[in-house]
Amino acid sequence: MWSRRARRRARPSDPSVPSRASSRPGSTASCATCTQRATQIFSAWPRVIISSTDPLTAAGDSSRSDFILVQLSTGTYRYSPQAGIGTTGAPFTGTLTNFAKQFISQQGEAATAAKQLADGQDVVLNTLQNKLSATSGVNIDDEMAHLLALQNAYSANARVMSSIKQMYDTLIQSM
Repeated sequence: MWSRRARRRARPSDPSVPSRASSRPGSTASCATCTQRATQIFSAWPRVIISSTDPLTAAGDSSRSDFILVQLSTGTYRYSPQAGIGTTGAPFTGTLTNFAKQFISQQGEAATAAKQLADGQDVVLNTLQNKLSATSGVNIDDEMAHLLALQNAYSANARVMSSIKQMYDTLIQSM
């Protein structure tokens, strides 16, 4: 694209330099270019869409749709390895239905493998957590039994101290 400076510096007779008139809407050069492009587009239009057939297709005629269905269901196609099935040396070749079945089967197998891997990892995680809690955790049953033994020993010591206090009181009173 030519800049404004380049257009100013270029000679007016140079055909490679776009003139200001050609870039303005409504100018002769702009309209000629648009007309040329429109002619190219409209000349290619019949190749893009078939607007009528000779002879005319009767209402309710399903021959085209039947043909498309037959081509899709029985036509054999070669599928790229990027589709996830086949390899570069041996790409998958088959009907669209076979491709869909193969693809769905492959996805199901991948999901099953992922679930089995997740289940295996859950087993390993649970085993490690149990080992960790067994070695570093507190066993509540053992600690409760130990606490009851300490409570009984404290209670027995309290009775002994109470008996000794009574003996001292009695001794002091007798004197």
